[in-house]
Amino acid sequence: MGTTSPGLHKRPSRWIPQVTTQQRTPSRGPASLKELSNRAGSWVHSVDLGERGPVVGRIKSAIVACLVLVTAIGVAVGQSGTAPSRILLAGESGRGPGVVACAWPIAVNARTLASDPSLNIHNPDTNSDYWIMAITFEPSLRITLTGRFPQSRYMSVSVYDSQGAPFVTNGVSSTLTDFQIKSARGEVNPWRRRTSARNFYAISLTSDPRADSRNALPLAPEGTAPGTSGLLFYRVYAPASDDPGRVAVPKVTMNEGGSNTHLAACKGMAAMQSEAAQVRQDLGLSPAAAKPARPSAPPPIQPGEIVPFVLGAAALGSTPNTDSRYLYASYVPPANQADVLVIHGKAPTTPSGSGPAPWPARGIELRYWSFCNDLLAAPQPVVVNRLVRGRPDYGCRDDNQIAVDKLGDYTVVVGRESQRSQIERVPNVTFIPLSQSKPDQAYKINLRNMLPNQDFAQAVQRVPPDNVPTSAAVVMGPYYPRAVFCSLRVLIVNGPGSCLSSRQ
Repeated sequence: MGTTSPGLHKRPSRWIPQVTTQQRTPSRGPASLKELSNRAGSWVHSVDLGERGPVVGRIKSAIVACLVLVTAIGVAVGQSGTAPSRILLAGESGRGPGVVACAWPIAVNARTLASDPSLNIHNPDTNSDYWIMAITFEPSLRITLTGRFPQSRYMSVSVYDSQGAPFVTNGVSSTLTDFQIKSARGEVNPWRRRTSARNFYAISLTSDPRADSRNALPLAPEGTAPGTSGLLFYRVYAPASDDPGRVAVPKVTMNEGGSNTHLAACKGMAAMQSEAAQVRQDLGLSPAAAKPARPSAPPPIQPGEIVPFVLGAAALGSTPNTDSRYLYASYVPPANQADVLVIHGKAPTTPSGSGPAPWPARGIELRYWSFCNDLLAAPQPVVVNRLVRGRPDYGCRDDNQIAVDKLGDYTVVVGRESQRSQIERVPNVTFIPLSQSKPDQAYKINLRNMLPNQDFAQAVQRVPPDNVPTSAAVVMGPYYPRAVFCSLRVLIVNGPGSCLSSRQ
């Protein structure tokens, strides 16, 4: 796969399959970046699960119907343990409609995306894991999350209002990112100081948080009416384990009126049994509840054309990860199937390995970055292909999976699964697949930048959200991804440089 940038060690990637290919003939590429620079506009609305959660748009109206009817809220760490408490178990009967029987009933990860297409909406990153709960605001509500810091590159906890937006209450942000979380007393947060131990933390969600409180999150914006719905997200990026069941997920305790309820973790995430399955259906994430997506308007581009990478404003109610922003390019593969999409740029430096590391760190530009290839048509699913023996191949590659040459540059090539082995024989090139079932459709490929170092002036976060490619290119300089179509034969014989020089 090529070398990594100097001084960086890449962790073993999630499984990327190998398949045989067949040779095709070359063809001419599309219009140039200059010719297409004015085509990027508001017709593309792209956000991902890093930037956009799965419970938006077509399912937003269903959120109210699936409110978590909180009857007992958790006690904060250090409070008296004399209040009555009980464990609420999945499958327990006798509750009213919409009551959640277990914690984190919605799980979105590579495994569930491959087994349940209804979860594959709004551009998920398949190298990350998301857990989601609905909550109902009450002024007396208190939720406590307790757990161990996970073995991963990144984690965060976020609360969203009834419109899927982050907010600030009493000067307290509705997101806590790993390095901001204070560990339990006497222990160490591994994103603050190196440690091999998996130490504990506790986070308190209340209606009236104080800015000086330890690990405080607000439940809702000021002035929110009782009974209003909201969402709670737990995000983990680049976990050390490919098994989501081994990722440390916080325990959920609820308290209201002195009564404590400890929500047991949902079991069998893919099946979502018992009341968890009902919540999943209410959220519109099951085939029985999902409504047909409205067809997207045809993109104003033709086969073989590319709308270059731009930064657009996040859509309203998109449950954005406030630590991430991304560029996106839209394209339709050429009619000549021998052409492939070549994307080239300078690779930002990231922490080595897949475990926590102190942040910020000198010489490290981003916490995480990735490319994900999605179908442009609603609901904008990431590519998931079934290969030999049913193993999936995904349209995402993170920085640990992307080859970097000795100059610190990457070259990503998007093509058909049948072209994989030929592409992967080209030095320092990383293959990303088109959809096997819809190879000729319009696509949107996202470059995600997560948590930039304040000294990294070329991060996507510095780009104005004006949908203008030249704006992004000026800010990002060599880090800006340049995309062209190129003959596979030219790529193989002459290398990526020949593709890029002939199209600029």
